Amino acid sequence: MTNQEFKDTLWEAANALRGSVSAAEYKYPMLGLIFLKYVSDMFEAQADVIRQRPADPKSDLFIDDEEIRRESEDIFINDKTFYEADNIFWVPEDVRFDVLLGKAANADFPQLLDRTMGELETENPSLKGVLYRDFGCLELEEGKLGDLMAIIAKISFDPRQHGSRDIFGEVYEYFLGQFARLAALRWPVC
Repeated sequence: MTNQEFKDTLWEAANALRGSVSAAEYKYPMLGLIFLKYVSDMFEAQADVIRQRPADPKSDLFIDDEEIRRESEDIFINDKTFYEADNIFWVPEDVRFDVLLGKAANADFPQLLDRTMGELETENPSLKGVLYRDFGCLELEEGKLGDLMAIIAKISFDPRQHGSRDIFGEVYEYFLGQFARLAALRWPVC
């Protein structure tokens, strides 16, 4: 996906809510869902890194015995400390983006998203009070959040692809620019 296709996909996601919620309101749920996708993707990428360490002779976690290595990989990828050591947010399985996407048709999906953000904050104290947790208060037609999640699912936050770029920072700045442009179009110019 090119950088422009990436941005176009993001804006398509933002437009999925247009008409239902004002621009001032919809940027917060949008950024919240994109953040959820970002931390889920980064978590999965880190699981791959952790899985490879016991097989790498240069790693401090190298395990020569193949059977013990496989058992250890399963233990390591389910240990929160291996993620925290590399500054990756811990994302419990039931709040990962793909798992939630499978529940998007549920009638209580907005409330599930609120609980998800609360669980992420509980598991990662540095996020306490930062995440958007008012999905249940949005006045959206049923299924709209699920549609939005399906659009956001097209985005891939892959550190192997993006390298050291602050891709979430780029996304945030892009949205701020688009929201500002949208606001400027709505205000009359003297």
